[in-house]
Amino acid sequence: MFVAIVALQFNTVKEFLGIADHGTSMTILEEPDCGIAYENAKQTMVQIHIYTDIAGVLDDSGISDDKNGTTTQESVNDQESDGMSDNQVVNPAITNPEIYGSFGSGSIWEYNEDSILVVTNYHVISPVVTKNALGYAVFYNGVISEFTVAAFDDDADCAFLLIDSSCMTSDQLKDLRCVVPYDYENTTLTVEEPMFVVHSQEISREDMVSYITLNMIADTSYVGYIMDPSVYVSALLQDMLYCKCSADAGMSGGPTFDAYGHYIGMLTGATDSGETVSVLLSDIETVYEQIK
Repeated sequence: MFVAIVALQFNTVKEFLGIADHGTSMTILEEPDCGIAYENAKQTMVQIHIYTDIAGVLDDSGISDDKNGTTTQESVNDQESDGMSDNQVVNPAITNPEIYGSFGSGSIWEYNEDSILVVTNYHVISPVVTKNALGYAVFYNGVISEFTVAAFDDDADCAFLLIDSSCMTSDQLKDLRCVVPYDYENTTLTVEEPMFVVHSQEISREDMVSYITLNMIADTSYVGYIMDPSVYVSALLQDMLYCKCSADAGMSGGPTFDAYGHYIGMLTGATDSGETVSVLLSDIETVYEQIK
């Protein structure tokens, strides 16, 4: 039985997509090497944190939204942090145990000087849509920002998140890389072809509030191979990429790469026996078309 690998823990989209520059892509290798490809993939990684207010704690927290929709608090805004801009602020009330926390992973799909588009599983961020939960993205360079949901499809278990690039400095923005989808219309994935997924350390609530997030993302990778490029998974009611590979809690929504570094799917579920399933790239791009 496949289970979702989410773990518990205490200017417009169309304008963005109309800009020609969609960010610096990660390097794709000429020869397959999962180890080198993993090093290239690190800067595409995002960890996503969701905090759902079950008991109305946030109503009395003294937190309000500014004109950009970013959570702010005067006492927190006055903090001096390395390169931390005013809208890189985490609501301190999330440390309250009455607030339900969960986390997952994501990948940078594209970005520019205005916006960053991240792809992840819908089940990772669904409380933001259905329960008005707080959602934060933590980038490889340690920057934290809130996000809005740009598009989603719960049947495909896919969502795209939009983040204001002003959450980081221009130098920090240069740290980012976007994934490079493989050409599924002209390229065929093969059985036993090497692949890998990327793991990140779990960032605690206390670390989120204190901005202790540098060097937490993309700390290691797990290498495996493709068992079936597309197989119907009855438990999830969809065709998926099926691989022999390990995966841990919190990796849902993260990328599945081939040994060259191409993005070949979105990690969604895993078994105790070391098998993973990923959303097909064709399904991801169908959801992406909703934004255009």
